[in-house]
Amino acid sequence: MNEAPNGPGIAPHWTSSAKAGVGTALSATSRVWFTISHGILNEIYYPRVDAACTRDFGLLVSDGEAGGYFSEEKRDADSTISRLADGVPVFHLHNVSRDGIYTIDKEIVSDPEHDTVLQRIRLTGQPGLRLFA
Repeated sequence: MNEAPNGPGIAPHWTSSAKAGVGTALSATSRVWFTISHGILNEIYYPRVDAACTRDFGLLVSDGEAGGYFSEEKRDADSTISRLADGVPVFHLHNVSRDGIYTIDKEIVSDPEHDTVLQRIRLTGQPGLRLFA
């Protein structure tokens, strides 16, 4: 077995237990579950609900310049989270950077026909800002 350069990497850590939402598709076809906390898609569980395959799917905002603007939405933005309606596992996240430079709006839902979590993301703010996953 080959180890990664400078491996084996950092020790695993648990994510925050302060969840703002948990969702799955309203269909037996999709086996994906997800959690939301701190304004981001926190964990994705697939193919089993007892083991996360993704942790902290947050966004970075930058102007792309060396030494320029850089922000992590999880740590540098205030978030409000709402559901589309009671019993509907579609979440709307509204993240506003504390410095007032940008706003990120997201809708998060699990596809009922596929093992997929979808995010519709819109960044508004100063011109030249870019998102990185």
